[in-house]
Amino acid sequence: LIGDAINKYKEITGKNIKINIAPENQDVMIKGDFTQLQKVFLNLVVNAKEALIGKVNPVVAINATPVSVRSAEISPDLSPGSYLRIDVSDNGHGMSLESQARCFEPFFTTKNQDEETGLGFSGNGLGLASAYQIIRQHGGLLTVQSLLGKGTTFSVYLPVAVFPNSESTRIDMNAVQSPLEQKIQVEVKSKPNKNSEEIKKGLWN
Repeated sequence: LIGDAINKYKEITGKNIKINIAPENQDVMIKGDFTQLQKVFLNLVVNAKEALIGKVNPVVAINATPVSVRSAEISPDLSPGSYLRIDVSDNGHGMSLESQARCFEPFFTTKNQDEETGLGFSGNGLGLASAYQIIRQHGGLLTVQSLLGKGTTFSVYLPVAVFPNSESTRIDMNAVQSPLEQKIQVEVKSKPNKNSEEIKKGLWN
């Protein structure tokens, strides 16, 4: 899912933005709508690119990590269990607390917006709202963390299930019934990526 789109991500970000994807050392198999999930990550990369306009040494980092979530640890909307968390981070301009609280609302945008409502004049702002709904339909959650002047991380949580008689780990897609439903391979890092970790440290330390 991620590895197959590396060239597309680089095409989106352009030559001036460095894109780091954590090295693959372990495979996680997920079951879902490949096209819809790819839309989510393409949208997050586009948002990262826009957040990096005017920044020196701009970087986008993508990391995938298996995590165990306790009840209400991340959000009341995310049930406890095992998840694959895929982070899309940038060292861009960051978002205000108000923008973080509203960024998944339809038509909310920080670009070409009405100052009172935050709604876009040009019909923009559907990307993150659509991405959020797609991940919810997959039984997961999309979250955001950001600091002004430091950067932003969007985290996609997708539930993991171990299928009988198989060592592979897959996403249980009971919430989605789609003719495009397929098993999708996701690359997961087992060792930290130095550049990616530097972005995270810059954001949260």
